[in-house]
Amino acid sequence: MLIIGFIIAQVVILGVVLGLLRRLIFSDTNSAINRLTKLDNMNREKEKLLARKLEQAQKQIDEQKQLIQDEEQKIKAEARRAANQLHEDIIRKAKEEGDEIIKKAQATRDQIKMDAVIEAESKMIEICGEVLIKTLSQVINEQINAKLVEEFISELDKADLTKINSDVSEIEIISSLPVVPAEEEKIKTILSTKLKRPIRLYTKEDPRLLGGILMKIGTMVVDGSLSERINETAQQLKQGLTWKYAAK
Repeated sequence: MLIIGFIIAQVVILGVVLGLLRRLIFSDTNSAINRLTKLDNMNREKEKLLARKLEQAQKQIDEQKQLIQDEEQKIKAEARRAANQLHEDIIRKAKEEGDEIIKKAQATRDQIKMDAVIEAESKMIEICGEVLIKTLSQVINEQINAKLVEEFISELDKADLTKINSDVSEIEIISSLPVVPAEEEKIKTILSTKLKRPIRLYTKEDPRLLGGILMKIGTMVVDGSLSERINETAQQLKQGLTWKYAAK
C-alpha cells in the first residue's frame, strides 16, 4: 500500500509539475508572442513613418528639380530674349548708320551738283559781262568808262580817308582806259584836301578792269572798276542761286 501510495503521490506531483511547466511554458510563449507582435507593430509603424518621410523627401526633391528646371527655362528664355534684342539693336544701328551714310552721300552729291551748277552759271555771268564789253563799240566803252570814273570821283569825295597812314604820299591809279588830265586833277585835289598833304599820282592801264578806276592807297584798295561790279553782281547772283538750290 505504501508503494502504491508513493507512486500515486509521485504521479500527482509529476502532474502538478507538468501542469506548472506547461503553464510556465505557455505563459512565456504568449509573452514572447506578444512582445514579437508589439515589436512587429512598432516596426510597421516605423516603416510607415519612414515611407512617409521618404515620400516627403522625394516630393521635395521633385519640387526642387521642377524649380531648377523652371529657373533654367527662365534663364534660357531671358538669354534668347537678350540675344534677339541685341540682334535687333545691331540691325537697327546698322540700318541707321547705312541710312546716314546714304543721306550724307546724297547730300554730298547734291552739294557737288549744286556747286557745279552755281559755278557754271556764275562763270557764264562773268563771261557774258566780258563779252558785252568787248562787243560794245569804242564810243560806248568810252562813255561807260567816263560814267564809272565820274561815279568813282563822286564816291571818293564822300569817302572817309582819316584812317590812311600819315606817311602815304604816293597813290597808284589803275584804269582800263587812259585817265584824262581833268579827271586826274580832280582825284589829286580830293586826296590832297582829305589827307592834308601833297599827293603824287601814278597811273597805269589794265584792260582787264573793263572800265572805271582801281586806286591803291598804301595797303588800302578802292575798286571802282567795271570788272569788280561784274564780279559783285556775279557773287550776288551766285548767292541767290545758292539759296534757290538750297530751298529745293
